[in-house]
Amino acid sequence: KINAAGTADKPITFTSAADPKVLPKRGMWGGLVINGYAPITGGGTKTVEGLTGVQGKYGGIDPLDNSGVLQYVRVWYGGAVIGAN
Repeated sequence: KINAAGTADKPITFTSAADPKVLPKRGMWGGLVINGYAPITGGGTKTVEGLTGVQGKYGGIDPLDNSGVLQYVRVWYGGAVIGAN
């Protein structure tokens, strides 16, 4: 579960841990992948492309599942490939 609740005046920034000298550059890290357990269209579970095992699965049978909060969040320099197609 993630609880990232920033404000308009103080947004939360998720960014690369790379040396600031090499930024800005797209694809420095994968970004955010949030998988929940709520029912999905067609039922069952699916797997995020490029991820394997439990960490890549999403969907399920819990309509009350809550993966948390993203409020006033910025995601900088994401977009790296996180796994093979």
